[in-house]
Amino acid sequence: MTPPASVEAVAGAVDAHRHPVVHDAHHEQLHARGVGGHVLGRRLDADDPVQPLRDQFDFIFIDCPPSLGLLTVNALAAADEVIIPVQTEYLALEGLGHLNATIERVRSNLNPRLTIRGVLLTMFDSRTNLARQVEEEVRRHFTNTFHASVPRSVRLSEAPSHGEPIQRYDPSSTGAAAYNAVAAELLEQLQEEIRGEATAAGRSAQMESRDAS
Repeated sequence: MTPPASVEAVAGAVDAHRHPVVHDAHHEQLHARGVGGHVLGRRLDADDPVQPLRDQFDFIFIDCPPSLGLLTVNALAAADEVIIPVQTEYLALEGLGHLNATIERVRSNLNPRLTIRGVLLTMFDSRTNLARQVEEEVRRHFTNTFHASVPRSVRLSEAPSHGEPIQRYDPSSTGAAAYNAVAAELLEQLQEEIRGEATAAGRSAQMESRDAS
């Protein structure tokens, strides 16, 4: 779950790295009833329109507003994983705590499969003590924080006003390079998990074969 510029940048970077089929749900304008209609404590619609899309796309990114309202809760109810962008500023730490609590409540009441894929540090300026302190706090509390971070960048700020992800607006910029690094890290994580599942399945098959013999 990422803000508009971020979700397009991640989707674009993933597409550039692996050429999978990437569906950005931001462009589908998923409203409250369009992502399952869930809120904590009540259900508006039992249908989940995301489900029919799962076999059509390798990745589905659901964009969320920077709030913990109905749209965000609906997205959490429909998602498998969450990517949390965090600005490297003090107030963002408080928001991260509230979001983490909301994710736990959604997991308990609506979506037990929901996990946090990782925390992504954004608007990072390594020249400031505050940014480095926030980075240290986030990495200390969230060990799944992405190694790559996204720097402050004028080009990143300009890209949304032109209706383009940074990979199209300025592919040679530091912002594009940063999101490419995030995408590469994400794909490597997924590939490692697939290899691990394949290894575990092979061992299980060997054990079953031994038991049968």
